[in-house]
Amino acid sequence: MIFTFIHCNLTVHFIGEITGAVGFRGASLFAKWKLYYDSRAWRVLEGHPDGRTWIAERSSAMEVALWNEPIQISMACIDLRGWPKLLIEIYSVDENAYVDFAGYAWTHLPTCPGEHSLDLSSFCPSGSFYDQFVSLFLGGRPRYEDPMVVLTPESRIGHEVMSVGMVTVKINVIHRSFPDVVIFTPEIGST
Repeated sequence: MIFTFIHCNLTVHFIGEITGAVGFRGASLFAKWKLYYDSRAWRVLEGHPDGRTWIAERSSAMEVALWNEPIQISMACIDLRGWPKLLIEIYSVDENAYVDFAGYAWTHLPTCPGEHSLDLSSFCPSGSFYDQFVSLFLGGRPRYEDPMVVLTPESRIGHEVMSVGMVTVKINVIHRSFPDVVIFTPEIGST
């Protein structure tokens, strides 16, 4: 079934930033991010649904990597199903410019209009004992071939993961032309 957006007035604006990350190993960090949504019911009007932060170096006194990566996207929708999800892949860079995977963080973008501050727990697949042993000495943490595994609950069953850090996202949500009958409830952990 093909949906048309010709007369679609429902728009959502997501304006904010990926502020930074804390708790990851490595001298420097950067992240790649992407919005995933049901393209049959949503489309991008303005902005980019993906991006990459700059490489933030951490000093020994400061464990946090500050990115302040802007997110600014306007989307039209004809159905609230398939609400956008934000997936962030974090990478570390060592003193020799070796890039290593550090972890995943993800969230459904908030549905309520207003300002939201989200602390996203990050994780990576733990892999086998051999994978962990090799990672300890050579680097190269295990990761999923397809990051969509992170976003679908059915595919996460049976995976062993370990917590690796925290990513902070600040996002403002603006609705335009939503009918009065749509009820949004505040998410737990949002302000």
